[in-house]
Amino acid sequence: MQDPNWFYSALAQCAAAIIGIISAIIISRIMMFSGEKHGLQNRITELESEISDLGDQIKKPSYTGVKGGVENLKDIEKWNESIRSQITSKQNIIIGLDEKIDSIALPKHISVGIFILVLSSLASVVLPLSILFLSNSILDLSVNDNLKIGWVVLFLFILSLLSIFSYILYEIKYLNTEFTWKVRVP
Repeated sequence: MQDPNWFYSALAQCAAAIIGIISAIIISRIMMFSGEKHGLQNRITELESEISDLGDQIKKPSYTGVKGGVENLKDIEKWNESIRSQITSKQNIIIGLDEKIDSIALPKHISVGIFILVLSSLASVVLPLSILFLSNSILDLSVNDNLKIGWVVLFLFILSLLSIFSYILYEIKYLNTEFTWKVRVP
């Protein structure tokens, strides 16, 4: 009698390796988007702090005991106008950064990739390992039964691989259409 354990074990290990690699790619992409948003949010916080510091620098005119009060008032107005201009400039930068944050979003189809990976994990890793465990401990499967189950598991494995690679091809196509490379013509 042939031992089918090697088949289920090898299939589960192969699928786990492929699923792990693809999962790492998806997770790195999610982390990239998250890091980009976090960096922009930190910059906004810095600009808000600078605006607050600039707001504290706005001077109020004082008319008591000052010689040449009119000239002093003009200097204060120029100073305050310069500060207000800097504040407005920083507020405009914040608005631009907020728009960038709003534009950064995970692609809608990434959830499809995660769904494919979960189903592939169930069909190509959990199922063969469950059959391996059950056939050794609970079920007493004949060689013919193992052969039939093996074909079903192999079919599910191939189907999982096809769905994973289809998703990868879709991602590549999406990236090529999303980020077109511009060639400068001299």
